[in-house]
Amino acid sequence: MPVQNFTDRGVRALPIPTSGQVDYFDAGRKPAGFGVRISYKGTRAWIFIYRYNGVKRRMKLALVDEIGLKGARDLAWDAHAKARKGLDPASERKKLTERAETVAELARSYIEEYAKPKKRSWKKDLENLDRDVIPQIGRKRLVDVTRQDIRDLLKPILDRGAPVQAKPHARGRAQDAQLGNPGEGPLSRKSGGSGNEADRERGAEPVPARSRVQALLGCTGP
Repeated sequence: MPVQNFTDRGVRALPIPTSGQVDYFDAGRKPAGFGVRISYKGTRAWIFIYRYNGVKRRMKLALVDEIGLKGARDLAWDAHAKARKGLDPASERKKLTERAETVAELARSYIEEYAKPKKRSWKKDLENLDRDVIPQIGRKRLVDVTRQDIRDLLKPILDRGAPVQAKPHARGRAQDAQLGNPGEGPLSRKSGGSGNEADRERGAEPVPARSRVQALLGCTGP
């Protein structure tokens, strides 16, 4: 069982196996069972190994390309806390993510429940969503939207010469604060829209689903 002192750069520099996959684990055991799995295809994924009812289980936390060491370690600690309580963190997350809504579903809810009653410009919002967002990522669950998806969404807008609604630094903040990171938990309008189960447990302020759709709108053209 290879052990490494994890750093963001070091994890990305770990060798790719010629076949199969190799698991590397955090030398500091923070927490125990936290590691990274590297496949022969070059895929790197953060993992957490734990026991549930005496059976050893492995949980994929996120891809290394999608989330950094600090975020992955936080997810591992959250899973570790659940496992210590006798829960199965992988099954718990699966149940929650199965209830997560797609971008298209949330966009429609945003239009019907917020934009139409409160915005004179709701038709423009609908037009922008239908043109720039839904065709690109409408079938994705919002929890699965990555920064690369946002870059891909922006490219055709910029290629056609249309200015985006949000300034570059504002877009960055929107993506970080409102869209969240993959693997951090599902978005649920019924629960107030928090994208991070761990944040809810720590008492962090949930991010409304409306704000996340508005963050996507901030990346569209006028």
